[in-house]
Parts: sequence; C-alpha cells; structure tokens
Amino acid sequence: MNRANQYQAFLAEDFASDPEFIGWVLNPDEENTELWQYWLSANPEKAKEVEVAVQLIRFAIPQYYHAKDGVQQQIWENILLNVKTVNSIKVSPLHRSAPLWKNWKQWAAVLTGLLFLAGMAYKVIENSKTTKYATGPTETKRIQLPDGSEVILNANSFLSYHKIWDKDNERNVNLRGEAFFRSYIKMIISSFWSIPRMQAV
Repeated sequence: MNRANQYQAFLAEDFASDPEFIGWVLNPDEENTELWQYWLSANPEKAKEVEVAVQLIRFAIPQYYHAKDGVQQQIWENILLNVKTVNSIKVSPLHRSAPLWKNWKQWAAVLTGLLFLAGMAYKVIENSKTTKYATGPTETKRIQLPDGSEVILNANSFLSYHKIWDKDNERNVNLRGEAFFRSYIKMIISSFWSIPRMQAV
C-alpha cells in the first residue's frame, strides 16, 4: 500500500474508483485485508467514507463477483463512467418567485375573500342587534316593543326590529305576514305648554 498518504484525502467515490481498494472489496485476501485494517486503524476518521465506498461497489456491481476478467473490466469502466457523470451534475439554485405585483390573480382572490369575510362579519353583527319573532301555521304571539307598543303577530308571520330604539329617530319594524298593532303615541309638550290634537284614524 504505497499510496497510504494519498488515501487520507480520498472521499467515498475516490475509494470506489481505486483499483487496490476495489481489489480488497471484491477479492479480499489475508494480505490486502491486513493492509486496509491497519490503514483504517491509523485513519479512523475515514471509516465512514470507506464504508460508503464498499457499499457503492457492492451495490453497483453484484454481477462483478461472478464475471470473467474481460467482463469485470467492462463493468468497472461503466462504474467509473457513472461516478464521473454523477460528479458532473450541477445543481441549479432555487428559482425565485415572481414579484408580488405579478401575482395579481392571487392578490385579487385574497382581497375577494377578505371582502366576503368582512360582509359576513357585518351581517352577523347586525343580526345580533336585531330581535326577531316568527309564528307557525296555527300560532299567534303577543309582543311588546321597546317603546311600550304592543303587537299581536298572526299565524305564519315574521316580525323583526332593531334592539336599540333611539328616542329621537323613527321606530322601524319589519313585518312579513299579518299583525295587529296597538301603538302608544308620545305627547310632546312644547315650551308654551300646548298639547297637540290627536286625530282618530
């Protein structure tokens, strides 16, 4: 083993292409086994590289064990060619994605989704501020509104109103179906203490 110093710089593929190493892996005898074991004991940091190289050789050429000398040489040349091919493959860097403004379709989809969610949130919030009543086919319901007015909701009807009634604004009630209202009219007393006339309808 006259190249012992050279082996210290070898990697797995270098060992797998070295004729002396291949001879030891494929045709071990007492002499070459003793030499390689001695070299490995002196260079334990190369044990992993040697192990990988042994696996490469045994995996790549299982038929090598039973081939004749001429065929062995051809197999060996194929191994060397494959090792060179693998070493010559260049890995290209990761492809950068396009600038954000070029992905306008994705941004449009995100914006549409956000608008949809905002609309749904608004609807849920508004529905939580609304009081609703409904009656079945043979049911009636007596309801008192926040201002004290009374509603009798007939069968198959629906009534809703905003929970918060502002004293200064109109009172809105949504009705689908049939209902009877008994409304209480607030009388406003002006600064002259006159009471407005009430007309019967």
